[in-house]
Amino acid sequence: MSSCWQSCDAFQLAWASDGEAHVVYHRPSGITHLLNHASYQLIAEFLVVPATIEQIAAFFATDDDASVHPEHLQQIASLVHRLEQVGLVRHVAKQAIT
Repeated sequence: MSSCWQSCDAFQLAWASDGEAHVVYHRPSGITHLLNHASYQLIAEFLVVPATIEQIAAFFATDDDASVHPEHLQQIASLVHRLEQVGLVRHVAKQAIT
């Protein structure tokens, strides 16, 4: 069984953006987070459906990337786990995805 992550429910988040900087208020925790554009894209655009670390890395890969490098996978995994710790994404079991 592979691990997947998905953004928390949209109603739990309130967003404000000014181009490259993004602020998100997480209603359940009452905490506001300042995010870079990549984190915003990950939460607001890509993880609206569950994805594995490999799928997330492929999303961020440039067109020149023939394969995803192990160090990139480690960086993506670190980012996703940090976002999970603060409640902006959640871990879901791949077999539970329909």
